[in-house]
Amino acid sequence: MSADGWIKRVSSEHFRHHAEPGARVGFANLKSKKLVRAGVELNGDVITRALVAGDMHVSPPESMDNVAAALEGAPIGDKDELLARVKKVFETVEQPDEAAGITPEDIVEALQLAAINAR
Repeated sequence: MSADGWIKRVSSEHFRHHAEPGARVGFANLKSKKLVRAGVELNGDVITRALVAGDMHVSPPESMDNVAAALEGAPIGDKDELLARVKKVFETVEQPDEAAGITPEDIVEALQLAAINAR
């Protein structure tokens, strides 16, 4: 996980660079118990790609990639739908200290803030 390719593949710069022409892309940070960094690529009000990262410790390592993949095709304005998709992935996520970790609600809030910042 500390390899350069692993780290840079979730960078905001990399995410923005691979956006479809004409797509709106935005990012946001949410500081809850841990930092959640979210990015969205939107086609209208639909998430075409998402990025979820931060200073959280979760297992398996691909957990946040799985969350991002689950969000593709979801309407950004439907908080209940976003939350249901994230919670489904969180059924398999382990955090060393859940009381000091992140929640599905944290991720959805960060995503919706990123959508507000999308241009």
